[in-house]
Amino acid sequence: MTPKEIKSAQGLGKAALIGEAVEKLIATDEAKREYLAKARAVSRVYKAILPDRSSTEFTADAVLVSVLAERIRSLMPRPDISAIMQDVEDLLDRSVAPIPYETPEDAEAIDISQIDFDKLRAKFDTGKQRTEAERLRALLSQKLTAMVARNPTRAEFLDRFQKLIDSYNSGSQNIEAFFRALVQLAEDLTAEEQEAIREGLSEEENAVFDILTKPEPELNEKERDQVKAVARDLLQVLKDEKLVLDWTKKEQARGAVRQAIEIALDRGLPDAYAEDVFNKKCDILYRHVFDAYQTGREGIYAAA
Repeated sequence: MTPKEIKSAQGLGKAALIGEAVEKLIATDEAKREYLAKARAVSRVYKAILPDRSSTEFTADAVLVSVLAERIRSLMPRPDISAIMQDVEDLLDRSVAPIPYETPEDAEAIDISQIDFDKLRAKFDTGKQRTEAERLRALLSQKLTAMVARNPTRAEFLDRFQKLIDSYNSGSQNIEAFFRALVQLAEDLTAEEQEAIREGLSEEENAVFDILTKPEPELNEKERDQVKAVARDLLQVLKDEKLVLDWTKKEQARGAVRQAIEIALDRGLPDAYAEDVFNKKCDILYRHVFDAYQTGREGIYAAA
């Protein structure tokens, strides 16, 4: 397959060739980064010679390079606004020229819990394997970022995800093993999200409960129920009385939140908590509340 073949193709044939080209360009993270860097350079040079009439000689090539770069970026995690501001060239690439190309299918984010993993595996086996792995990787990256923000005890999943990527990039895993590991991680995340339901807690109550119980201490069923009650009662007190407007910016308000946490844990936690464990839990829980509820009583859970 050559650039000339892609440019001369029409309709679905062109879309298929673009897909095959992307599959080759994303063989590794290094190859992907190298292509995107070169695509930005092509875009800059092309724009530099506009509106000179001689630029028309290079229009089709510049468009193809830009479209391939856009297709690759569509497979990656959505950037935050700071990333967009640092790389405005990516946005400018979209206006290189008016030649229409088909947009990537299934580009929108999907809910992991709605994934049919059997169909996903079948699509991988019969389709463009690197492209499917890249899509799943991007989805997991977004999902994990949100999950860890809402419950810091899930950081182990993020660490596991990064190790998978490092292993694949180092050549320790082929694309099939990498994809299978990503699917297993996605299935485990789905099971993790069901934990709050199993425990009879809301997501934010479950975050407090996890902080208080993971990785220690070991608790019996009665003690676990005590901790669940602490999680519910503490959140209620914080929301009703302590999480006032701009509380993170006011020393007195921050102190009141910290004190409320310490009082609730001291009164409600079972005797299984040694002093050092108790102090550690107070610290971690305060940091979680500070990070998760900066915008007020609903915090990052409002979107749920």
